[in-house]
Amino acid sequence: MMVIGSRQATLPVPGLEPLAETSQLPPRNHEWKIWAVVIPATAALSFCLGLAMDRFLLGAAAAILLFFASAAVVAYGIRDQRRGEIIDNTLEAVAPMLGVRKLTRALLRVNRWKNGWVGTPGRVKLRYANQVNGRDPKWVGGVLEVLDRNLGGHYQVKGHNHRTKLLVLALDVTPAKEEVLLSEQVQRVQAVVKELLGESATVECEEADDEINTVTVTHKQGIHMAMVGRRQRVEKVISARMQGRWVAHWDLQNDIVRFTQRPEMPSLVYPIYEDVDRADAHASYLKLKLPYGVDENGNVIFWQPALNPHMLVVGGTGTGKTVVEHGFLEQIARQGYRVWVIDGKRIEFVGFRGYPNVELVASRVEHQVRMIIAAHELMEERYTLIEAGKATLKDFDALFLIIDEYATLKARIVRWYKSVKQKGDPTQPPMLELIEDLARLARSAKIHMILGLQRPDVSFLGGEMRDNFAARISMGRLSPQGANMMWDSFAIGVALPRNVRGRGVSTDAESNPLEIQTFWNPDPAKGDLPEYLEKAQPEETTYQRMMILDPDIEADLDGSTQAPDYEAGYRDYAEARIVLFDARLADELAPPPPDRSAHTSNALPEINEETYDIEASGEEEAEDSMESNSGLFEGYRPATQEKASSLEEGDAVLIDDALNLWGIVTAVEPEDDDYLILDYRDIETGEADSASITADTWLHTRRPDEQEGSGRK
Repeated sequence: MMVIGSRQATLPVPGLEPLAETSQLPPRNHEWKIWAVVIPATAALSFCLGLAMDRFLLGAAAAILLFFASAAVVAYGIRDQRRGEIIDNTLEAVAPMLGVRKLTRALLRVNRWKNGWVGTPGRVKLRYANQVNGRDPKWVGGVLEVLDRNLGGHYQVKGHNHRTKLLVLALDVTPAKEEVLLSEQVQRVQAVVKELLGESATVECEEADDEINTVTVTHKQGIHMAMVGRRQRVEKVISARMQGRWVAHWDLQNDIVRFTQRPEMPSLVYPIYEDVDRADAHASYLKLKLPYGVDENGNVIFWQPALNPHMLVVGGTGTGKTVVEHGFLEQIARQGYRVWVIDGKRIEFVGFRGYPNVELVASRVEHQVRMIIAAHELMEERYTLIEAGKATLKDFDALFLIIDEYATLKARIVRWYKSVKQKGDPTQPPMLELIEDLARLARSAKIHMILGLQRPDVSFLGGEMRDNFAARISMGRLSPQGANMMWDSFAIGVALPRNVRGRGVSTDAESNPLEIQTFWNPDPAKGDLPEYLEKAQPEETTYQRMMILDPDIEADLDGSTQAPDYEAGYRDYAEARIVLFDARLADELAPPPPDRSAHTSNALPEINEETYDIEASGEEEAEDSMESNSGLFEGYRPATQEKASSLEEGDAVLIDDALNLWGIVTAVEPEDDDYLILDYRDIETGEADSASITADTWLHTRRPDEQEGSGRK
């Protein structure tokens, strides 16, 4: 079947008699050419008469007016002549299809010229002979093609009287399809937005590189969008139904929301290093920002010690916690500040022994104790100088104390203290209280701590210490109780992707928790990322490597003698001297290697370079293995049936029984009188989603375990 308006022409039409050869359009009369001569002549005559009658101005004015009239006649005459040629050429071209014996201009009438000085006819009336089958779509298509080619426009049939043999055509003024039809992507954006925010919503799209990157919506849903759950639902639907990852910026006062595209959060981010400016040491310290990763919007996340004096880093084995601590050390040392390190695992900071501006790396518990005491003594000394008016904060340079594996350190100190405690010493290790003092007071002495924990500890995060560590990072997945202790939420950080190292949660400039990807920082001990190791190297070494002397070595240096059976006590270690590093003394301080010649069942296995890290961190790996074997629901109570209306943030809910899909509730908001919007994160993948359910729906639910200090009942 053929469609009217097709462009297949048939010239001439079979069955029609051709026009007589002598039947041609007569030439047009161009009267404008006569007037183009008469009017200038009249102008010249008027000017001469004016001169003769001593009326120069009158004659000149008349001549000028007639001159402009002549120019107008010429211009319009030329235009009419050109239009006449177009009409005549078109009529002669289409004549073989009209079936007439004599060609006259009455067969083709045009008017409503558009588009330019000469222009294109907006309306065309064409008459044809009785013997022409005007209902034949081939004939109509042929006529349209001839007119389009000769008149310079695109025409469509507006009317056709088959009885009077009159075909009426109109110029199609619709812009080209590519200019009128919205792109498929824009249409989809408009459809999704109007479905979510109402048909009255107006949508403006901005493009870059042929892709929409910004969508601005003005809506009339202000009351509904005031609820957090509703806004989260809109954001999730937009992200699910529109290509790319989108973030919403809500202007609740003006009922405007702007969606912007953000790149996919990378799984690997290399470190960046800020410029070093120590021209004014104190001013540089106040502005110091230490970058450690990027947030979910692609922004670099910084720690500013002058504002938040201490940093807490929480994460189990394999999450990247130690890599983050390495990064902080490198950033701090590169800026020329003083660094002390307590290596809780004894081997994680081996590569930083002798690193520029790293004075001390303590791996033995007695040295770690001395370092804590020394930091506290430095704080007290600075307080004394400030109190006496002999110094101000500007006179001091910052000290950064990194304490890795704090929980392990506490346990080791308690065990060690029992072995060195002597008569008159405190019952409990006093240095543990000193750490709390440093957390409370060290800020005013320009001393800052970076403290690492395997997992959130209620004894540490349940009281004042928690408040002193406002800057925090949690690496990897948290238990519900851990999430509540870290972020005051049972859901934040609970459902992070399992297979992405370096992924965690931290806070933005407004202290709002958000997902981050931390830097993959180089480790000098492994020699990886040599390009970044070179960039991380400090330009100047302000502080030299130091060492802590054991009491017996100190006695030898002093020339004093000790009784053969003398055993150093706590006070001896607490007052041990800290001196410039000496390689000879360091060899004497090193613990003796294990006896590898023994072959008893109690002998230590031989450790080579490839297995050393595994053997040394066996305690932590075993602990982590126990955590992974405990299943997805460690930290939750057994499943019970609960109504949807009773759900709370942090609950684990069975979303799909057939798929055994569980989600962590992130928000529950009313949708209307009977329905709720349930926002959740897939407990396996961490993907965000939402569901609309009735308030009285019964769901399999696991509540977080009650725990002291958790705030959940």
